[in-house]
Amino acid sequence: MQLSTGAYVVNFGGQAIVLNLQQDRYVYLGPHLSTVAGKAIDKGLSDEERLAAVRELVSKGILDDDCDRRSYQFETDEPISLPRSTSWPSIRFGLGLGGQIHLTLKALRALYDVGYSLRTRPFIETVQYLRDQRRAGRKVKPKQSANDALDSFFAARPWFPTPPVCRLDASALCLHLWRSGHDASLVFGVRIEPFSAHCWAQGEEASLNEPHDQLRQYTPIMAI
Repeated sequence: MQLSTGAYVVNFGGQAIVLNLQQDRYVYLGPHLSTVAGKAIDKGLSDEERLAAVRELVSKGILDDDCDRRSYQFETDEPISLPRSTSWPSIRFGLGLGGQIHLTLKALRALYDVGYSLRTRPFIETVQYLRDQRRAGRKVKPKQSANDALDSFFAARPWFPTPPVCRLDASALCLHLWRSGHDASLVFGVRIEPFSAHCWAQGEEASLNEPHDQLRQYTPIMAI
């Protein structure tokens, strides 16, 4: 659920985790602050009551001190469902992509663009960049299948000299798909005990870059 324009929250029955994009960190909330966060997104309360809850979270350093002076959104996102299947690896992966080497080069470009953004921009700006790219991708007419785009990404990845990390790989795969005219969601999830955060590429209810059963230990907190 969206807590402010730059923060998201998920509740685990009396405990909560906040993803603060501006600070680029996850914050654990105990019972009291979890209740406060719940009030901040409760549409059954008045704007004044919700804003008072936001200001308490600001006073604790969980939200930024200028968040209530921004274009504040008391809204919640659509629920994000966990994947029920896995789309990759495809049956034909490793057999070659024929004359579609240009797709592999496009995949390398997506990896470079995301890697550069993560190195040089605050994380919240990278998130906005990816949101803009997804919107732009909806106007692209696909010339190849989604499977072609997936296979070309994984063919390209060994040639990109950076160790695997979910923020890079899942984001770049989504960017590659969007630029190829195929939609996908970049999903961020958290686990509370023991704490862990992860992100992955998802198409409807299918994981696109790792086994779906490994992802079901996470609770989605934000999607691009």
